[in-house]
Amino acid sequence: MKTRACDILMPDLQRIGGLTEMRKVAALSASFDMPVSTHILPNKTCILQGEVVIPERAGTGFTFNANAVKRYACQG
Repeated sequence: MKTRACDILMPDLQRIGGLTEMRKVAALSASFDMPVSTHILPNKTCILQGEVVIPERAGTGFTFNANAVKRYACQG
């Protein structure tokens, strides 16, 4: 960031260590006035009348696709 080797940071939430580490990266990038574009797996977003519907379940709204979990689960 000091050398401005990139224009936009694109950290991957799943690989960087979760939400806490992502917040640290966002704060650091803000101190360098560098934009962040999160790189996360696609999530289905419910949009109603032009507004994103915030889920009422616990957590950040992220859920796993049960079929994908079964497909890629280790069989060991």
